[in-house]
Amino acid sequence: MTLLLMLLMLLLLLLSVGTVATNHNEQNQCTLCVGHSMVAGMQYAELTILKEGRSGAYFGVSGGSIDTPTPAWLLATCLGSLFCRHELADAATNGDWEGRPSYGEIKQGDVIGLLLDLGQCTLSVRLNSSWRGVMVAPGMKDWDGAEVPRLAGPLRWAVSVGHGASVRIERRPLPPSLQRPSLSA
Repeated sequence: MTLLLMLLMLLLLLLSVGTVATNHNEQNQCTLCVGHSMVAGMQYAELTILKEGRSGAYFGVSGGSIDTPTPAWLLATCLGSLFCRHELADAATNGDWEGRPSYGEIKQGDVIGLLLDLGQCTLSVRLNSSWRGVMVAPGMKDWDGAEVPRLAGPLRWAVSVGHGASVRIERRPLPPSLQRPSLSA
């Protein structure tokens, strides 16, 4: 077997396993998936909770760099709420959404799926293969009544891992059944 073929097989194996992020520090550790910028259409990724840790993880999409204030829309796994960072400030807001998992519902071993639909500007959530709801949509409000920033590409999958937590993030094909929740439900 040639070296090139062996390297290709290793790369395919790594891609099928996904990326594991573990945090042994007191501060949250943030990661953006590089090399895959999403600008249109529907995209899907899954996060598996390998170890819960003290504050869980945040999983979603971000508009750019972790180092600079850019918009981010993330599911807070410990609370089930939307965590949204605004583009022009380090300030962030939280928001409720219909179908939101309750506090402590997401636990070790659970698989969270996110469906990003840039045509509809929505981010929908699945928990263990069951659609839970639309977490981000045009016109949604945060806990303070302010409008949640509109989803717009280019975006990247992002995860922020809390102290003691470990997660695996995988970009996946669209689920066979896209019977996701409607905005009017």
